[in-house]
Amino acid sequence: MGLREALNAIRYLARSGGGWRMLPIHFGPWQTVYWWFRRFVRRLLFRTIHDVALMLDREPDGRLLMMNLTTADVSDSVGAQTILTAIRKRWPWLKHLFADAGYDRTKLMDKAAFLNFIVEIVRRSDQNGFHVLPRR
Repeated sequence: MGLREALNAIRYLARSGGGWRMLPIHFGPWQTVYWWFRRFVRRLLFRTIHDVALMLDREPDGRLLMMNLTTADVSDSVGAQTILTAIRKRWPWLKHLFADAGYDRTKLMDKAAFLNFIVEIVRRSDQNGFHVLPRR
């Protein structure tokens, strides 16, 4: 049984809600499919597949990939340092981040450089009133 067949069998089980032993015979032995499933789980491949699919879906629209809420007593810079670590763990291939001027702090920029990120600070224009920044 190959990788493609194993993924098809796992998707079938997820959609049908059936048990391993109820897997139709044309997918192959349920023990083999279960072995593949356990291998994927141990290597965290399901999360990686999900994250890549999420990025491919949201990137054309420039939509949000991750959010981290903190309490009011945590400064923006400290909260951003925490999220830098989380981003590096979850999406190790990301390199370029955008932030507003509130995040232009020495400690934050040092941590970003240490984690091999390029952080681009998007500055406000000189216009009066509220205007959405082009990237943030």
